Amino acid sequence: MSRSPRARTVDDAPPTDWLAELPPELHLRILEGVDDFSDCAAFSLASPRLGLLALRSGLARFKDPLFAVAMRLLLTERLLAGAFVGAPIMDTLNEATLRAYAADRRATADHFPWLARVSPAHCLSLEVTGAGASRAEYWRLRRGEENDAMLRRRLLQSGTVQHYEGGRGAERMVRLVLPNNVVHYEGERGAERVVRQESANGSVSYYEGEQGAERNVRTESANGNVSYFEGEQGAERVVRVVLRGGIQYYEGERGAERMVRVEFADGTVQYYEGERGAERMVRTELPDGSVAYFEGERGAERKVRAVSADGTITHYEGDNGAERAVRVDLPDGNVQYFEGEQGAERVVRVVLRGGIQYYEGERGAERMVRVEVADGTVQYYEGERGAERMVRTELPDGMVQYYEGEQGVEQVVRQVSANGSVSYYEGEQGAERNVRTELPDGSVAYFEGERGAERRVRMVRADGAVGHCEGEKGAERMVRAEYANGNAAYYEGESGAERVVRMELANGNVQYYEGEKGAERVVRMELADGMVQYLEGERGAERMVQAGASEDKAAAEKRYKAMRVAELRSECERLGLATTGVKAALVARLLAA
Repeated sequence: MSRSPRARTVDDAPPTDWLAELPPELHLRILEGVDDFSDCAAFSLASPRLGLLALRSGLARFKDPLFAVAMRLLLTERLLAGAFVGAPIMDTLNEATLRAYAADRRATADHFPWLARVSPAHCLSLEVTGAGASRAEYWRLRRGEENDAMLRRRLLQSGTVQHYEGGRGAERMVRLVLPNNVVHYEGERGAERVVRQESANGSVSYYEGEQGAERNVRTESANGNVSYFEGEQGAERVVRVVLRGGIQYYEGERGAERMVRVEFADGTVQYYEGERGAERMVRTELPDGSVAYFEGERGAERKVRAVSADGTITHYEGDNGAERAVRVDLPDGNVQYFEGEQGAERVVRVVLRGGIQYYEGERGAERMVRVEVADGTVQYYEGERGAERMVRTELPDGMVQYYEGEQGVEQVVRQVSANGSVSYYEGEQGAERNVRTELPDGSVAYFEGERGAERRVRMVRADGAVGHCEGEKGAERMVRAEYANGNAAYYEGESGAERVVRMELANGNVQYYEGEKGAERVVRMELADGMVQYLEGERGAERMVQAGASEDKAAAEKRYKAMRVAELRSECERLGLATTGVKAALVARLLAA
C-alpha cells in the first residue's frame, strides 16, 4: 500500500513538480488519459519523472515516433522563446525531423493531420496514384501549400516501401523495405547501387560494384559468423567464414563451395577433402607442431596417425571416437607397440635397433619382463615399473646367467653352460668373480682371484679325488692330487705339461718318477719298511734293477743335492717340514729329519 504524501505547510517552499504532490497510484491514471502528442511532450518536460514512468510502463503514445517529434518541436519553441523574448513563436518543424519521422518504420500517414496542425508551414503530404500492382502511396515534404521532395513510396499491393533522400527532382533511393529484408542503396539518382541488405533473420549482407553489377562480398549472420565472397554478380562464391572460434576456408564455384580448411583461434588448423556437403577431415595441425591424419567418411573420420613436432609418429586403429594407439615410431628408430582400448592402451613391446623389449601390466604401470637382443641373447626381468631388475640372461650358445640385486646393481650369481656345467659367482656388479664351477661329470672346480683373473686352485672329482693347482689364470698347473684311496700324487711342470714326480701311497710306500707328462716312469720306490727299490725301463714296463736298505746319510745328501728346489720343497711338504728357504736350507732340513 502506497504511503500518502505529507501535508504541506505555509513554511514549505513552492514545489517544482506539482504532480509529485499527488498519490503515486494516480500518476499512471493521468498519463493514460493524455492522448495528444503535444500534451505528452508537455507532461514529460513539466515532470521528467512522469515522462520516464510513461516510457517504462510502455504507454503507446510515449513510445510512438511522433512523441519524439512533439518533444523536439516543444524544445525548439522553448529555446526560441528564451532567445527572443517578446517575439512571436512560429510553430515549424525542420526538414531533418520530418525526414527522420518518414524513415521510421512505425510512422503512419494517419498522423499527418497532427503534423499539419502543429507545423502548418512545414509538414508531410500523402498522394496515391497508379493502378493494380503499380498503385502506390507517396509521402512528400510539404512547404505551405506546395509539395516538395519525395520521401517515401509504398506499393499498396506488395507492401514494398522505397525510401528516398535528396531535393526535389534529384531524389535517390536509399532504402528498400521488403516483407523479409531491407535493402540499402548509395549513389546518385538513376545510379543507385545496393550496398547492404538486412534480412529478417538478423543477417546483414554487404555489396560492392556499380548498379546492376552489385556482388555480395560479405554477410554477417545473426549468430556472429561472417561469410566472405568472391566472384561477379550471380557467381559469388563463399571463400571464407569467420566464426567466433576460428575461420573456415572454401574452394569451388558458387553452389558447390567445399570447405578445405578451418583455422581455430588457438592455432589449430584442420584440412578437409571431398565435395560440398561431404567434406571429411583428413588432417589437423596443432599449435604444438604435431599433425594428426584422419580417414573415413564425413562424420565418421577416425584418426589413423599423429606426427609430433619431435618426429614421433603414433599409429591408431578403431572407429571414430574409439581410436586406440597401436604403434609409436620414435625419432631414434625405436618402435613401441600397444594393446588395449582407447585411454587404456598399454605398451606390450618396444622394438629397438638392437633388440626387442616386452612389457606386462596396465597402462602407466607397464613393466619390462623380457629383452630379446639381435644376437639371440634373451634377458628376463622382474620388479615394478621403473625398478625392473634383470634376473636371467639366456645366451645364443645355450648358456644361462642368473642375477640378484636391485635395478642397476644386478650381479651374476650363477651361470649354467650348454654342456651342463654350473658356475657360481660372488662380488658386486662388474666385479663378479667365479668361485666354483660344477661340471657335468660331477667334478667341482674352485677358483680364487679377482674378476677376469680367477685361477683354479682346487678340483674335486666325483670319485672323491682332489687336485690342487697353482699359477695365474690360464696357466694353472696341477701340483698335488689327493685320491679317495689315500694316495697322493705330486706334480711339477708348466700348465698342460705337469708330470708326476712322486706318489705317496696309502700303505706308506713312496714312488718317484721321471719323464715327461704321459710318459712318467717309476725310477725309485721307498717302501714303508725302509727298503728302497730302483727301477729302469719305459712307463708300464719298469723293472727293478736294485733293492736294498734305506740309503745312508751321505747317499741321501747326494741325492737331495741333485734334486731341484721345487722337488725339495715337495719332499719337505710331504714330511711335514717347512718349505721356505734356499736349496741348502731345504737339504739340511731333510737330512735332519
